Amino acid sequence: MNLEEVEEFRRIRVLVVDDSPVWLQSLCNLIGTSDAFQTVGTAMGGFEALDQTAVLIPDLILMNLYMPDLSGLETTSRLRRKFPHTRVVLLTACDQPGGSLLKACEYSGVSGLVTKSRMREELMTEIQQALTRPQLTFR
Repeated sequence: MNLEEVEEFRRIRVLVVDDSPVWLQSLCNLIGTSDAFQTVGTAMGGFEALDQTAVLIPDLILMNLYMPDLSGLETTSRLRRKFPHTRVVLLTACDQPGGSLLKACEYSGVSGLVTKSRMREELMTEIQQALTRPQLTFR
């Protein structure tokens, strides 16, 4: 299912999670540029994301990888057990994610990974792919 098909039925419900208020606002602004998405909530950490997901039941979560309370990987692992149909795209400040990070993303059930430096160029494409696959695979 692509974004145009989803838009015909309903907007994709997005929860945005980042411990930086600046990045949180930037992500919300970027998501707001597409009629295919509806930001249903924000969270400033992993534990808050778990609570918000239980209440809001988003289709997609955009989440920072490194947060002080609970990492994006650990949060994703917990989310995937309770909400297996919710897709998670992680955002990282690391410009060249290495093999160990990619394997950890796969193990945790992450659906997509985007570097913050390439967010404007790659985020919408990564979201499109994340909505059509359950999780990343690197083989």
